[in-house]
Amino acid sequence: MVRLHSAAELAPLDYRYALDAAMTMLAPTGPPHVYNNLPQLEDEVRWRIPLPAETIQASGILWIEPLPGVWLHELERLVQALSLGAPLVVVASLRRAQSLIECRSWEWRALGFQPRGIRRLEQALRQAGLRIEASYGFHTQIADRLAKLGQLVARCGHPGLGDQLHFRAHLQYYSQNLRNAHATVALLLARKEQH
Repeated sequence: MVRLHSAAELAPLDYRYALDAAMTMLAPTGPPHVYNNLPQLEDEVRWRIPLPAETIQASGILWIEPLPGVWLHELERLVQALSLGAPLVVVASLRRAQSLIECRSWEWRALGFQPRGIRRLEQALRQAGLRIEASYGFHTQIADRLAKLGQLVARCGHPGLGDQLHFRAHLQYYSQNLRNAHATVALLLARKEQH
């Protein structure tokens, strides 16, 4: 039986979008191995991947929330398990995630909260023999600002312009330029090129 969740039980939209995008990237490989360091996303992950792969060699890996202090060791273990040419998809919180109302009660540490944490991760991925194919940021700062401006303009008597700004906010919700996104959640796609 499928368990339905109330809206209050769901993970923040930012994370759900990132997980949906990750699943799209991992779909051609079959069920991925999952390494989840963020318990608040466990139900969301199980909903998307009911039966994760249990093989020794992984045809794809979903790594959620690299943690400070242990992420290099985890990366080494993940790269060893990854088949040549297989994708490693990383979902990582960024500093702005701490400001999300849904996350305020979470007690968690994230590599992405540290200065240059994601850049260090990208560098380590390359040094481990992975090629970074894509990086995205979800829930960008520009989307927030456009949405708030749209609400203000609509309240000031210009609902048409408010709608246009709100639509533009939706178009800016994610960015392919992670460095300038000022986002809440990062998504990286890397592929193993060498042993």
